Amino acid sequence: MDPDYQDINTLVQEVLEAHKGKESAWRIGAPSYTPKLEHLLLKEDYSLIGTADGWIIDVQRSRPSLPSDITIQRVESIQQLRDMDLVMSRSFPSMPSMSLEEDTPFKTQREYETELKMCTGPKARCLRFVAYDKRSMQPLSTGGVNLFPKLGLAFMWAVCTVPESRGRGLYSALVTERMRHAQSRGIQHLGLYAMRDTSWPIVEAQGFEKHGPIYFFERKAQS
Repeated sequence: MDPDYQDINTLVQEVLEAHKGKESAWRIGAPSYTPKLEHLLLKEDYSLIGTADGWIIDVQRSRPSLPSDITIQRVESIQQLRDMDLVMSRSFPSMPSMSLEEDTPFKTQREYETELKMCTGPKARCLRFVAYDKRSMQPLSTGGVNLFPKLGLAFMWAVCTVPESRGRGLYSALVTERMRHAQSRGIQHLGLYAMRDTSWPIVEAQGFEKHGPIYFFERKAQS
């Protein structure tokens, strides 16, 4: 949104009407943020739930060696998608639980088949990766990346590690792997959004450079 846009109140009301009876969220980047817009959102019972910053790193930057006790695989099968979901379910309390012995309860076979088509093939732009313990082949960490070759940018998402395996260098290894894949597609930079109260220190330690913020506003469904 142009920060000089004059009729912000009408815009907010249009969004409220479109989201009527549903949960509503705004993601406002630095170029679009104005104090007036924030005031209007707070007035309509939105809450500022967090602030993130954009970070980027040159994919040719030198990186530490991968840990010798893990192996990273690009997702190319439904089983690997299930492994990715298993890691996420164990890493984020808000997600439904699952185990290695059972299928995930929140996706159907057809949904997995659709996801697999999106992230496989030589021209796929939504890649996913899983890090495994080299000895047990238990899935430990996961992360995705979206490729935007025309912009020279790849964008990381959904990076997480099961609690008992944190501190083994898995996050760093997955960053390196995605940098490698981005570089192979002629992309110059890898980026992500990092929440200030959680992942910011981790991202900074990886050598990323900070850029503009993004503000997260949300409102519960209104009757």
